Amino acid sequence: MSAEHDKELTDIALCYQALGTDISATPAQLERLYVSLAAEYKKKLLSADPAIRDAARANLEQVGVMYQKIKGSITYRAKENESANAAEARSRRAARGPEVRVTVHCACCNGLIPKGLRTCPICKSPLYSATEQKMRAHLAPKRLAVYFVIVSAVSLAVLGARNPGKFSTQAVGALLQNN
Repeated sequence: MSAEHDKELTDIALCYQALGTDISATPAQLERLYVSLAAEYKKKLLSADPAIRDAARANLEQVGVMYQKIKGSITYRAKENESANAAEARSRRAARGPEVRVTVHCACCNGLIPKGLRTCPICKSPLYSATEQKMRAHLAPKRLAVYFVIVSAVSLAVLGARNPGKFSTQAVGALLQNN
């Protein structure tokens, strides 16, 4: 079987070469080549010289046989399937529409970068989502200390308003003198 397969590949490669192309030609390229060669030989069939007509007839027949041999080969069918799959993939991409890339500006270097990255490829600084930015802004250590002081002051003010005797300035002064 291997010898038959090698012989077929050799025959097909020779057919491609005789048609003036190489084995890597796509089915569409091969068909265009065949059509152009056939048209050229058909023009020569209209010649007044019988030798040119006979040569053109023989060449047209040979080109047709080689083209049919190539079309019947495994190599050609594989390329045909490959081309069909590529065309289908292109049509799917076209049906989806153009790909839209959303970009944002880096907060550090102001570079234009694709959205969704975790670090800036330009300045290597970390990138945060809107929620993370708000959390970092409001829960920073200095802000937490300020919040603690405010909450403590408000709590003491509320306790002082509820129990005026325990939190008066005289009671606090007496408490400090005892310690």
